[in-house]
This record gives sequence, C-alpha cells and structure tokens, in this order.
Amino acid sequence: MPAALCIAHRGFSATAPENTAVAVRKGMAAGADGCEFDVRLSRDGVVVLMHDATVDRTTNATGKVCEHTAAELGRLDAGAWKDEAFAGEPVPRLRDVLAVMRGTGCLAVVEIKESAIAEPVVAAVREAGMLEATVVIAFEEQVLADAARIEPALRRGLLLGSDDAGPDAASLAARAARCGAHLVDLHAPMLSAELVAGLHERGCDAWCWTVNEREEMAKLAAWGVDAITTDHPDVMLAWRQSSAAG
Repeated sequence: MPAALCIAHRGFSATAPENTAVAVRKGMAAGADGCEFDVRLSRDGVVVLMHDATVDRTTNATGKVCEHTAAELGRLDAGAWKDEAFAGEPVPRLRDVLAVMRGTGCLAVVEIKESAIAEPVVAAVREAGMLEATVVIAFEEQVLADAARIEPALRRGLLLGSDDAGPDAASLAARAARCGAHLVDLHAPMLSAELVAGLHERGCDAWCWTVNEREEMAKLAAWGVDAITTDHPDVMLAWRQSSAAG
C-alpha cells in the first residue's frame, strides 16, 4: 500500500510562523510531500498568504486583509509573533511562494479562504507553471466549481469539517462530483476504514486534517488515507520511515 502523503499544515507551522515563505521552506526541507497554506485577496487584488480575515493574530498590525494593499502587507512583520528569530518575515504573495516551490517536487496545497477569488488564484498558479504540482482546496463548493470552470486541469479538493452531518461515502463523493472535486479533505475524526474504502470505490481520494500524533497517523494510514495534513511533518516522516524499516 502506498504511504500516505505528508502535507505540512500552513508550512512547517509547529516550528515557523504559519503561512510564510520560511514555513514553506522548512516544510520542504523536512521532506514533506506537500505544503498547505491559506490565501486571501489584498485590497489591490493580489493573492496573499493569510488564514484569518484580519492580520491581527499573525502580524504587528490590525485590520482586515482586504483593507491592505499587497505592498502594505509585505511590509508587515508576520514572524515575530511566533518567535523573535522570525522577526521581519513578511506576508508573502502566492506567486512568490509558488516560485519557491517550483521544480522541487513538493505539492502546493492552496486553501482558498474567500468566495469569488478562484480566478486570480488560478492565474497565479498558471503564471508559476505549477498546474501539475498544485491542488486547490476549499470548504465552499462554488469556489471549486469556479476553479474547475476556469482551469479543468487543476486538481481540486473539497474540505469538510465535523459539522458536516452524515459523512457517508456515497453522499460525500456526490458532493465532490457536483463541484468538480477530485478528493475530499476531511477533519480526521470524521474518518473510518469503511468511509475511506467507500470513497476509493467511488474514485475519490480521501485526505484528512490536522493530525499531530503518531498513533493517529498510523491508524489513518492503515485505513488507506491518501494524505495527512500535520503541523509536525517531522513526526510523520520519522514515523513513516520507521514503519518502512520495520
């Protein structure tokens, strides 16, 4: 059975400030198969990395992301909140992070956090020459339908949380098909061996988020999960290596 892909959550967010270029570089250096990060749109229509709707939690400023230009966001300190060693780390543009990842073999997993921004996200991926090395994921089905219409070649994943009732394989695969998703990315507690098998039977990959314990990783991998998103790619990769050796 192929090993589950190791996806570094917001980059290597356990050790570096989330959604920054340094976090992505550290995720790649650790050997992650992919790096996931969140994107929003600046005031001047540039796609930037940021999880929250505001910059308050992860920078030295306040206000909504959409109230700042990309240049203004690039001058903020998005690193010191994590550790002074990262002071001065900027809010990056999507295109700059994709340029860092291009040609590395590390999958860019781009979570679209806002409605109606699929077009500039796809444009950035195209510009970077990363169509074959990118997956866009979103909780909002219309975002994925938009991405499918704009660029059918781009792989897409439907995110689901535990508040999504009745996570049976048939209904999940049907939802994915409706919005043009190739995979479902579920909150880990939603999963079971039966659900993973049912999704696979329907031609749908099963990913999960966010898992940081070795025992949970082992259980999910035994069920045949295709990818595991984790804050600790080092833990997952060490477990995967020890499992292969054992």
